[in-house]
Amino acid sequence: MKPTTSKRLRTLVRATLIASVLLGSVITIVSFTAKKFADDVWKQLGMTEKQAKEDINYSFLSGYLNYYGARDIKNILVGDRAAIVSNILAYTKEYITSPAFEKEYLQDREREKSKIYPVVPAITKEELTRKKIADAETNINLFENLLKAATDPTVIKSHKEQLEFWKKAIEDYKSPNCNQINYELQMDENRFKSEKDMYDQLMKKWETNYPPSTTQFVKQRIVNFLEATTGIDYSAALLDKNGKKIFVNPVYEKKNWKWKMGFRAGKEATETAREFAGKWIKEL
Repeated sequence: MKPTTSKRLRTLVRATLIASVLLGSVITIVSFTAKKFADDVWKQLGMTEKQAKEDINYSFLSGYLNYYGARDIKNILVGDRAAIVSNILAYTKEYITSPAFEKEYLQDREREKSKIYPVVPAITKEELTRKKIADAETNINLFENLLKAATDPTVIKSHKEQLEFWKKAIEDYKSPNCNQINYELQMDENRFKSEKDMYDQLMKKWETNYPPSTTQFVKQRIVNFLEATTGIDYSAALLDKNGKKIFVNPVYEKKNWKWKMGFRAGKEATETAREFAGKWIKEL
């Protein structure tokens, strides 16, 4: 097989999964016809349906391509790409509307939320005062015991100074306008505001990326796919640079990876996926 043909076949694997990656799903029970077709495709790709489930599920939920299970790309004919994309898209769509996918999505949503740790509230003046006094009393007890056991005059002097320091500290803590208390209160308030701002940002991002319904989530993925693959110049020129194909046009080289994936998959496959996605989103 010629190297150029091999690259085209690798492109076909991307084509067969491009919509599954960006529109993807968790695979569940489907009609016999779709199941039979899918079994044939998985076999041609050299992967099991279980591997396909894992790849498509990971790809869709994470938004990143995962097709490493597809070993036997040489078994797929390039001319079949539009038909394969259309059928896998229909297969994928049915999976996404299943209870199995909804369950997986909601679990994934909660897992992501659990990564956002709640903010510890700012300490109150009363709480801080009690804590500071308790710490001081602990130190007083410590140095009183050390003083009882001390025999060296220098050590005795040092322990007495510590005792006086902590007794004076307790008096300061009890005063209504203690500088140390006020300073630590302000520091903790600043800490709380900073952490709360970060928490709010993360929660907002989570709510945006993981809406409460699978319908909203799927719609987001489809919109993202359509936006990311719009205006692809399928005739764009490439050149070899350090063993890697890059676009001659620097504007294209800066495009997102999904746009580039669509380019490599080819017009036939990508536009088939875009047409399917456009019709699907109208149903949501």
